[in-house]
Amino acid sequence: MNMSVGDTKRLGSEAAKRRAWETKIRGSEAAKRRVWNAEYNKGEWDYLDADTAKPDENRDPIYRYLNKYCVDTSVLDLGCGAGTTALLMTDAYREYVGVDISTVAVEKARARLAQNPQRAGKVTFFASDILSFVPGRKFSTILFRESLPYFPVKQIVDLMRRYSDYLAADGVFIIRIYDKRAYREIVETLEKQLDVVEKYEPEGTLNIMAVYRPLAGATPKGSAGREQTGNAC
Repeated sequence: MNMSVGDTKRLGSEAAKRRAWETKIRGSEAAKRRVWNAEYNKGEWDYLDADTAKPDENRDPIYRYLNKYCVDTSVLDLGCGAGTTALLMTDAYREYVGVDISTVAVEKARARLAQNPQRAGKVTFFASDILSFVPGRKFSTILFRESLPYFPVKQIVDLMRRYSDYLAADGVFIIRIYDKRAYREIVETLEKQLDVVEKYEPEGTLNIMAVYRPLAGATPKGSAGREQTGNAC
């Protein structure tokens, strides 16, 4: 069977996307950073940052939880991208730290923050792999907004255990996953590893947003007294 030039290009593009996905999940930190930087340089994620007006809580209910749990508190956003969450959530938080593996995304976040001086004094961005990032102190809210599907389930278990050590007393994880069917194993793992405080699954979508706390009696390992790592921007 002869393939057209169009078919060949399409198959090549699909293969490249599969390779990029595998690199994001299983590659070294440097390899993952190269893939993410390339995608941000191409503008593949610009659509997420196009709307800088007040967010629609019905369209993206994650802001309901952020606005509920992040009043006068500290927020650690793991996988912050170009900083949209810090700029769109209600300006009621005390401190926000965003972490992303892509140096290009973090540079964009810093540039956008410079246009929002009322928040600049309480927002910091770090370029780091969240697998190795060390917060250095405890936070009231730790946010994983679409970042967990880029990790194998075993790593997710380790991530939640480690970052539980950096939650303040009565602190919460807020987690959003856009396709609960495709990532059912992740959702099930989270519900086994953590205590579900509240959960929302919008009708007509596969999205799931949930608020979790570490299980009572859990004894996370790690040290919350070490310094933050990564490149601050």
